[in-house]
Amino acid sequence: MSVCNNDVTYHEKWDTMENNAALKKLDEKFFDRSICSPSCPVGWAPEVLEMLEHIDQKFGIKRNTETIRAYRVTNTMFQLFIKAPFNGVMYALKTKESLKGKQYSFGDRLQRAKIELFRTLTYARKAFMVKYVNGIINFVLRPKVDLSQIKEKFGYLTLYFRVDNPEYKEYIHKLEREVVIKLATKGAYYPLEQVLKVKDNE
Repeated sequence: MSVCNNDVTYHEKWDTMENNAALKKLDEKFFDRSICSPSCPVGWAPEVLEMLEHIDQKFGIKRNTETIRAYRVTNTMFQLFIKAPFNGVMYALKTKESLKGKQYSFGDRLQRAKIELFRTLTYARKAFMVKYVNGIINFVLRPKVDLSQIKEKFGYLTLYFRVDNPEYKEYIHKLEREVVIKLATKGAYYPLEQVLKVKDNE
């Protein structure tokens, strides 16, 4: 067995509209709740999304109050909403040539300035949620699961989480195993025989 399973997991046949739509929803709904940097192969997205939605509905997954994609939020609101957008827009407008020598017209620079403004304000909004809003949501909803990270690691689905109740923990591990079997059955994972062998040895 090779160390990784990339030829199967990342095969181009999984790059479908349905899978990409599921990955986009997974990103928007759960990736920012992950303390560490999350990832998911597009071919796994529908099953992983279904699993996290189930966990969120049954136990609640906490909103992140520490990081955005593994980076801690340290800037002030002035820096986030005023300084960073202003500096980004000004830099885009002033830059007339790319590092590769491409010349930017005024229209190009204006478009890049709009993109930079949207990017910095999107990050500012997320940072505001992390610093001031997510804690309130957690207090009201009382979610039970801390999502440390979800990702593909060496071709395996890897879910790191914290939960106080041992029964909840076992329930979530069971869901994770069921997802792995689904992925193996549809051919987006290691062979099913290998997955079942690992499961029997646990």
